[in-house]
Amino acid sequence: RHWQVTALLMAGLFGRSSLKRVTATSGIDRRILAAHSDFSKPLSYLAAGGATAQRVIFIHGTPGSATSWLDFLSDVPGGFEFIAVDRPGFGQSCPDQATVSLDAQAAALRPLLVRRNGRWPLVVGHSFGATIAAKLAAKYPSQVGGLILVAGAMNPELEKIHLLQHIA
Repeated sequence: RHWQVTALLMAGLFGRSSLKRVTATSGIDRRILAAHSDFSKPLSYLAAGGATAQRVIFIHGTPGSATSWLDFLSDVPGGFEFIAVDRPGFGQSCPDQATVSLDAQAAALRPLLVRRNGRWPLVVGHSFGATIAAKLAAKYPSQVGGLILVAGAMNPELEKIHLLQHIA
């Protein structure tokens, strides 16, 4: 079943646009995860698919937001729930209060690591989101069913910051 998610991810990366809006009729819901013991701010995310199915959590890069993953959320294979998070400080997750700590960003996502039907979530991270995904798996290894890291920025200290990133 993981091949379905990988195939969908590859199709989305190599041939689809993410310039869609979330509408009430799209089957994609915006939800808010309340502040919790590990993270003191609310976290906004988009969800689609089976509410009791195995989760796949999508984590965007920098800059970005949950809407970067809309194409994937609009075509969820049966047996899965897809969640795309607005990382702390991005999108609708306290955008005026950036959270730079990898530990804090991983802690913010921890409540989304829910075991369903005996399976822990798969976590997909793109660019700096891959760094957060790897940190999430390292902090909570027994609660992550697998990782897909796409164009990961695994050592932020070696990242070159481009002028457009500052502007964005």
